[in-house]
Amino acid sequence: MKLVIFLGLLVVVQIVSSSEELGSLEQEWPKFKTKFNKSYPDAKEEAKRKAIFEATLKRVKEHNKKYDAGQESYSLGINHFADLEGHEVPTGLLIPKGETAS
Repeated sequence: MKLVIFLGLLVVVQIVSSSEELGSLEQEWPKFKTKFNKSYPDAKEEAKRKAIFEATLKRVKEHNKKYDAGQESYSLGINHFADLEGHEVPTGLLIPKGETAS
């Protein structure tokens, strides 16, 4: 369920062109922190967030390879939630299936 919510957030919040190539972790981590004005209180917290970001980056890249091969109908991108675990993502961002936004 957490994975479904996480992937849903990636799709809802930011859909990007698959032509936007994502680089290595060492390239993308500083870009992510700069783009979304991320800072962490200490090295331990930064290491934790970097590991979460790394897993997210891997999932996005794997999904987008499938998209490029025609196996998926949408591409994913990195957004400001990419360093958060599923339970940390603010709730209420997804509308349950069958309901409408008010």
